[in-house]
Amino acid sequence: MHEALLHGPDFVLIDVRSPQAYACAHIPGALNIPHAKIIGSRMAHYPPGLFVVYCAGPHCNGAQRGAIRLARLGLPVKLMIGGMTGWLDEGLPSRARPPPQPSAADSLTRKSPRRARCARGIIG
Repeated sequence: MHEALLHGPDFVLIDVRSPQAYACAHIPGALNIPHAKIIGSRMAHYPPGLFVVYCAGPHCNGAQRGAIRLARLGLPVKLMIGGMTGWLDEGLPSRARPPPQPSAADSLTRKSPRRARCARGIIG
């Protein structure tokens, strides 16, 4: 996957997680289309060809849901096994916005679990 993305992919890579998870970290070049938003009118804007979907990781079924939606639209689709967790575990690059600023609640718990997951880019 990484090699294909470096050399101009012949597929559209879709991150099916929430916009918040996508903002925490995503694979460079991936589009954010949450699986529930994969509908015919939206997908008609893309040229015909292969779609590759991923979600947070092996514990997440969002990629499967997105793949089913794409297949029902008659579009060719593949799953990226491992998702964002696998990508990061391999030490591959990601894009992200800066982590959220600490809130008053964070000062009580030192570091919120959500912020810690966002720091790793695995909020799903």
